[in-house]
Amino acid sequence: MTRTVLLLQDSPLAQLSTLSKDLLDQLLFEHVATISDAVAVLKNGGISAVVLDLNSDISRLIQLKTAAPDVAILVLLNRQEKEKVKDLLAAGADDVLANDDTLGFHFAKSILYAIERKRSQALSARVTEWSFLSKQRDSFLAVIAHDLKNPLVGAGRMHELLLNGQFGELSSKQQEAIATLRKANDSSLKIIENLLSLISFENGSAVMLFRELDVKPIIARCLQELQPTADINQVKLINETANMTVPTVSADSLAISHLVNNLVHNALKFTPAGGTVRVGVSTASDTVRIVVSDDGPGISTEEQGLLFQSFERGNRGKKKQSGTGLGLYLCRQIVEAHKGSINCHSKEGSGASFVVEIPVASSTTAPTVNYGPTCDFQPQELGRDDTL
Repeated sequence: MTRTVLLLQDSPLAQLSTLSKDLLDQLLFEHVATISDAVAVLKNGGISAVVLDLNSDISRLIQLKTAAPDVAILVLLNRQEKEKVKDLLAAGADDVLANDDTLGFHFAKSILYAIERKRSQALSARVTEWSFLSKQRDSFLAVIAHDLKNPLVGAGRMHELLLNGQFGELSSKQQEAIATLRKANDSSLKIIENLLSLISFENGSAVMLFRELDVKPIIARCLQELQPTADINQVKLINETANMTVPTVSADSLAISHLVNNLVHNALKFTPAGGTVRVGVSTASDTVRIVVSDDGPGISTEEQGLLFQSFERGNRGKKKQSGTGLGLYLCRQIVEAHKGSINCHSKEGSGASFVVEIPVASSTTAPTVNYGPTCDFQPQELGRDDTL
């Protein structure tokens, strides 16, 4: 890549004739004699560096910095004026070179170094600005999401009271209408909770407490919580863990509850009325395996590659009106925080199984607190429609 260098001097440098061909191939030199001409060229753009013969006038350096703050400026200075070096650097010079017989040896390399350093500084400034704006964005989204979440939670409780007959008996059509409203409200609430979880995960603001625990009671509690959803969807929910014996794992109980709840809700979302969702556990080598399977339409091989990526939704998920493409991505983060794995096994038209493997707790495993990036494990449900 060739960089254009502007020489602001009374006459071109004699040292340019001493530069090697490989350095000349990297630098294209243009010459102007006055500061006004230099400013005009800089305004047109395309200049990577300026070499200024100071001639004891520091104001010219200031003019150049004002005209092109992102362009590297190197100042040529006679050795007898070396006391000015500090002032020149303070005024914005990117480098000060001695204008004598040694200049030709390192002249071009000094220019290239100054250009790259200037580029790195500009990039660093942009990254800092982006980081600040990103934090501002996350704070804004978190406030908005929390403000939206509260009325949705209240509406959900009101729907539940209505369906339970707390305000009088409802006709079948009224019950059907309120059940539809409840499902739409829950879907909106899940999107907001997914967003809050993503913000917390990316900020690294959550804490997970790892301790030795049995996953079976967690699974049973999650299935109990999701039974009303299964009833509304007319799907049979089966717990196949009751008679199984599995070792303990070192995990965060809220995180595992969050994971199971989301995977089961995910299966319920895609299982047609009359279908079945099953949850089982087993031991596989040195891991505990949790399997959530459904009778849904299945997932194509191509779409399985997108399941655990953020903001990715396959064709079936896109048919659902709700979803942001965050659900299974967050599930993956939970599993990886436990040094485990999550996979999907499915064929289009024959249901799907999500398999989670968590390492068995070692006898020497001590409870630990992880302060690294992790999700904010508030109760929520991440549906497959968030990913497909």
